[in-house]
Amino acid sequence: MFYQKIQILIDYINNKESFDKTNDLDIDYLIKLCKNHSILPLLYVSLKKYNIELTEEQEKVLNKAYKNAVYSEAVQESEKSMILAALSNNNIKCMPLKGSVLKYLYPSPELRTMSDLDILYKGNTKIVHDELAGLGYKCVKSAGTDDEYHKPPFMNVEMHHIMVDGNFEQIADYYSNIWDVVKPVKEGLKIYEMSLEDFYIHMVAHIARHYAVGGIGIRFVFDEWIYLSHYENILNFDYINSEFEKINLLKFAENFKNMTIKWFKGLETSTLEEDMSKYIF
Repeated sequence: MFYQKIQILIDYINNKESFDKTNDLDIDYLIKLCKNHSILPLLYVSLKKYNIELTEEQEKVLNKAYKNAVYSEAVQESEKSMILAALSNNNIKCMPLKGSVLKYLYPSPELRTMSDLDILYKGNTKIVHDELAGLGYKCVKSAGTDDEYHKPPFMNVEMHHIMVDGNFEQIADYYSNIWDVVKPVKEGLKIYEMSLEDFYIHMVAHIARHYAVGGIGIRFVFDEWIYLSHYENILNFDYINSEFEKINLLKFAENFKNMTIKWFKGLETSTLEEDMSKYIF
């Protein structure tokens, strides 16, 4: 089964040890794979936890990736706080999306790397532009669903006008009233959040869109499991599934969830789930 190639990472997340230590791990393969899937820091802490011996070069590559992730996460978090505060203070509704929320569910937030920071907003675009410019950002692209900002040396921020682009019309229509269903994180602030159920729906819709147009990485499967493992017992799946039906994603959501559960519970995957796994890898 494909997922057994990364059993050591799955074991780390599950806090157990089921991978076969008697067989040599192909560390170079894992480094290449995890680099392509943006989960090198997760590989590093997994190898360290289980005392896997590394060559000097492997240690150098992995240690550097992990330290970079720690630094990047700290900077991204600081920048996110400043941006959200600036927007809220200017009466601009704003809501962090995707990885910037999910990362707190991981054993440590730097293990969930992000190439950019996604924020949805509602309000005067010029004010948003001016506030980000005041924080050192330059708008490098302004088109479609979002404006892209960059701040040296590596900060990338996507300020979204809408949740989903028009290429996915059914899903875009579903999210056209998003500000009617979210709530402030604290009274008096213009910083908003989705319910646990609505965040899960958006997460899976985002996964489905990437899966359809170009493929997804292993990290998306880890996101799914970590979210489920935190909230499965309290999520209202009657509501979730009824919403998935509205956007024609119920079957995909079920298949992706079932595949994810089998990865992390060490169960045999079906032919369909194995095909999905192979596509993801």
